[in-house]
Amino acid sequence: MKRFRQYIQDQKEEEILTSVAKEKKSIRHKDHKHKLQINEVSIKPNTARIIAITLISRLHTIRNKIKSEKNISNKINNLTDLIAQVAYLEMLSIATDQNDPNLLRKIPKK
Repeated sequence: MKRFRQYIQDQKEEEILTSVAKEKKSIRHKDHKHKLQINEVSIKPNTARIIAITLISRLHTIRNKIKSEKNISNKINNLTDLIAQVAYLEMLSIATDQNDPNLLRKIPKK
């Protein structure tokens, strides 16, 4: 009778161990799939470069407007535009560091 009980106990332990091993394998597989999805959504370097170049060209254009402007109120308006463009450039930096395309979509494409 003891042997039978031991046999049953061993069978239960084996079932538990195999189910735990299967669960671990399933979790690893899900994590791998999740990593693949993150990599698929990531911001491509060429896209980031193009956006950065666009933003920098906007910065230079606005900077030249500020330097050539005589009217103080227009200079202030152009300075606010310049600050906004710098903020967009920083947002691009954060979006590429964090791999966040949602943040990238918030940068205006004018």
